Amino acid sequence: MDRSEIEKLFPALIENTNDVITIISIGGDLLYINYTDYGNKKLLYSADDLMGASWKKYIKPIAGGVSLDEIFESVARGNEWYGEIPMANADGSELLIQSRFFPIRNEKRETTHIGGMHRDITTIKKQMKFSDFRVKTEKTISRISKRFIPPFDLNAAIDESLEDIGSLFQVDRAYIFRIDNDSFTASNTNEWVAEGIEPQKDNLQDFDMRMVPWWNEYIKEGRTVNIYDVSTLPEEATAEREMLEAQGIKSIIVVHSRPGSALAGFMGLDSVKRKRYWAAEDETMLKTAWEIISRGIEHDRGETERRLLIDHLIETKKYEAVGRLAAGVAHDFNNLMAVIMGSVSLLRNIDLAGDKVASRCLDDIMEASVCANSLTSSLLSFSRQDSLQMFDVDIAALVTETCRLARSNLSETIRIEETFEESLEQIFCDRNRIFQTIVAILLNAGDALPDGGLIRINVSHTKYKKSRSSPHFKISKGDYLKISISDNGIGMDRDVAEKIFDPFFTTKDPDRGIGLGLSHAYGVVSDHKGAIFIETAPGRGSTFDVLLPFATGC
Repeated sequence: MDRSEIEKLFPALIENTNDVITIISIGGDLLYINYTDYGNKKLLYSADDLMGASWKKYIKPIAGGVSLDEIFESVARGNEWYGEIPMANADGSELLIQSRFFPIRNEKRETTHIGGMHRDITTIKKQMKFSDFRVKTEKTISRISKRFIPPFDLNAAIDESLEDIGSLFQVDRAYIFRIDNDSFTASNTNEWVAEGIEPQKDNLQDFDMRMVPWWNEYIKEGRTVNIYDVSTLPEEATAEREMLEAQGIKSIIVVHSRPGSALAGFMGLDSVKRKRYWAAEDETMLKTAWEIISRGIEHDRGETERRLLIDHLIETKKYEAVGRLAAGVAHDFNNLMAVIMGSVSLLRNIDLAGDKVASRCLDDIMEASVCANSLTSSLLSFSRQDSLQMFDVDIAALVTETCRLARSNLSETIRIEETFEESLEQIFCDRNRIFQTIVAILLNAGDALPDGGLIRINVSHTKYKKSRSSPHFKISKGDYLKISISDNGIGMDRDVAEKIFDPFFTTKDPDRGIGLGLSHAYGVVSDHKGAIFIETAPGRGSTFDVLLPFATGC
């Protein structure tokens, strides 16, 4: 086959190649395109749309900031250009075209036209992008996993992981909610937001989940909430749509804990600036990340409970040891006091011939002996070697009487104000022990007011929907009587507050107490299966909340 015959095949070659071949004028108008079925399917334009039109009409901004005019001017000077050009398709989608522009010259080597060879690489680029995203996803999951290897700072690990996830998916918010199954409220515990996005964490605390019934069905079944367009939510999700739109959310995806798992909660991503489609691969990655994070939360919660149990055990052992010592001292002391008080009684029966000094001395000895007996009673109570005398008690009357008696032992510059919730139920308790507990706290409050001040006592009914704990006490959910005693005194720092119930711990001068009052209160309230929670800070006063369960037979 000679050259002339081969050249006759050129038109067929051009028309059947998978690449698009173009001839463009120096001014940028499209003069020729091998517009095959392939091209027609890809571009979605008709030949009439393209022929004679300027390419600038279809080209989107090119990477690197170079313009199509600059490319054509360079080619017209005899240069070639090779690169990727984003092109707007007729349906609004974007094609990525790999293009090569080269000069077409005449016999005088002058550039008369611009030739072009173009290949659609949109699918290839998407595959490469997905592959790159998968690598980034695996690295992100690896980093998240490493953060939750014990020991770890829970909040720091969560916050850093949310930032990683938010950045990976290029969203505007990433967050975690924990659900309290007892009260069925949800709180936003951790949140990451992109620059320029308003945080929502403070607005989403103790949110009543019953207000979003449509969402609740997803939670119960552990299904993923995947919403491309929030405005299209169904009518039954009106509450959810209004809540999300109020936060400016256009698209959202939320993965929940598995039904029956120890931790109730969910992790979500918000897209505020644009609508966002979430693929199945996105959901899988989020579920994996949430599984790691939720296990980290469960581990931290278990560690916290374990530390509290250890602290409580140490406290218990310490009180048992001191209690045994106190009981032994009290019994021996009681025996000695019995001899002293018996001798005083005998001496009082002797005619002292009107010796007033001797009589007064005997009275002083007897009074001191009675005080000593009171001390031994406190020691025995602290050691819990005497039983509780439990009865139904009118707590309002008891507090009123206690305050009346306490006033005589407080400075005249200290006022006590009492308030009571109406219709308070009686409490099943040891009246004398609770009396001693309130007195001990009142006197402690008085010591915190050296220049006078105000002590407030409020008695009310309170209900805890979940358990509550401190280094000294732990109570279960339920109904409690709360005796709240607060002062506007000097307050305590953390170290003092942590030692406040320790036997013989005191910040007073040696002649003003031996540090058994509040430790005795600790023992009394513990025996009643209650608690004393303290809120205090230097210069801000203190509040002691005494909690006693309403349950009978404590």
